[in-house]
Amino acid sequence: MNADWDDAPSRVQRKAGNAIVWCVSLIFGVGITGGGLYLASGQMKPNPRAEAQVARLNAEAIRKHNEDVRARQLANQQRYQPPPMQEKNWIRSSEDQQREAQTQRELREWSQARAQEQHARQNSFSDATYVPQGARNVVPSTPIPRETYKPKPKQQEIVIVGKADPRLRDYCPYSKGSIEHRNCKMRMDLHSRNQGGSR
Repeated sequence: MNADWDDAPSRVQRKAGNAIVWCVSLIFGVGITGGGLYLASGQMKPNPRAEAQVARLNAEAIRKHNEDVRARQLANQQRYQPPPMQEKNWIRSSEDQQREAQTQRELREWSQARAQEQHARQNSFSDATYVPQGARNVVPSTPIPRETYKPKPKQQEIVIVGKADPRLRDYCPYSKGSIEHRNCKMRMDLHSRNQGGSR
């Protein structure tokens, strides 16, 4: 089938000035986009003079803060003045030395007696030298009375041989498995539930 170009809709036909309009609009769009990007990049460039001024102000603030803290520390600082020493602290009397020696002797004797009271520590671990020790830190448990097992009596089951009573949902006229059949069964069950009947 052949079609003439003149038969095509006017929006499809080429017009003589169409290429010029496209070029002008493309140049105009690129210019606006480039200008926006240039202005945005100019806002993001750091200003060296402003940065230097901010850095100078920060340095001055930090220096002033440090000077204030140092002045407060010096004002609050207390000089250590040792208490005057007595001669007795420098030269111990023989009585003090004897008391100290007696205390050391008593402590040594007590520790030896304590070591003898304790069981000998096992150094060799083999079957021949095994000495069983009871469990430590164990609380004796009390026996818990167990309940005797009582089997539950079987309930009698009633078995009905034959067909169950037909329900309304069984009379849906649509083919089984279809959406209409499912909706019909749902409506019938809902209707019988609202009526309070078992059918």
